[in-house]
Amino acid sequence: MGTKAKKEVKAKAKPKTKKCDSRTEEMEDRMVTAFYMVAKVVEQNTMMYDALITALTEASTPQAPAQPHEEALPAPLAKARITQDHVKKVLVAVHKTCGPQQAKEWLFSYGVQKVSELPENIYSKFIRDGNDLIDGAKNE
Repeated sequence: MGTKAKKEVKAKAKPKTKKCDSRTEEMEDRMVTAFYMVAKVVEQNTMMYDALITALTEASTPQAPAQPHEEALPAPLAKARITQDHVKKVLVAVHKTCGPQQAKEWLFSYGVQKVSELPENIYSKFIRDGNDLIDGAKNE
């Protein structure tokens, strides 16, 4: 085999790598992260919008006496129908963002061991505190 033929074989054997592969992968990772963040914001805004619409359509009902963790809520949120599913979603988000230990400690700080034991009248406070924890963890 001649020198020219050997060079051609070597050239064909070497895989061609693009210098921008790592940069492309980094850009793809950033795009995925950005889309995830947008989806999270949309989900939170949807929950707030649903709560507001529910508050505006339901009749006004007197509130129960305040619990230890409960504080006065703005009128639309106080009347909103926030379900246990909303609370579970926030707890899962805290678990993913802050870790399982902090999520447990946070839940226990309300005097309960399960979401199902959490009184409905503090769901709004629980969700607000959870979102604050998530935002704090993201800013660190």
